Amino acid sequence: MAEMSEKLDVANKELAGKQGELDEVRNNLAKLQKECDETLEKKEQLIKDMELTEKRVENAHKLTALLGDEGVRWKDQVEKLNIEVDKLIGDVFVSASLISYLGPFTGAYRAECVS
Repeated sequence: MAEMSEKLDVANKELAGKQGELDEVRNNLAKLQKECDETLEKKEQLIKDMELTEKRVENAHKLTALLGDEGVRWKDQVEKLNIEVDKLIGDVFVSASLISYLGPFTGAYRAECVS
C-alpha cells in the first residue's frame, strides 16, 4: 500500500507539474489569441483607412482636373473683361457726349435719335 501511495504521490506531483505547464500554455495561448485579435482589428482599420484615402485621392484628382478647366475659363473671362475695360472709357465718353448733345432737345426727339 505504501508503494501505491508513493506511486500516487509521484503521479499527483507529475500531474500537478503537467497541469502547471498546461496552465502556462493556456495563458500563453490566450495572450497570443488576444494579440491576434488586436492585430486583425488593426488590419481592418488600416483597410478602412486605405479605402478612405483612395477615395480622397480620387476626389482630389477630380477636383484638380475641374479646377484646371475652371482656370482656363477664368483666364478667358479675364481677357474679355480687360477688353471691356479698355472699351469702357470710350463708351463712357460717347455716352457723355450723346447726353451733352441731346440735352437741349425735346424728349421725343431724343428718343427718336437714340433708337
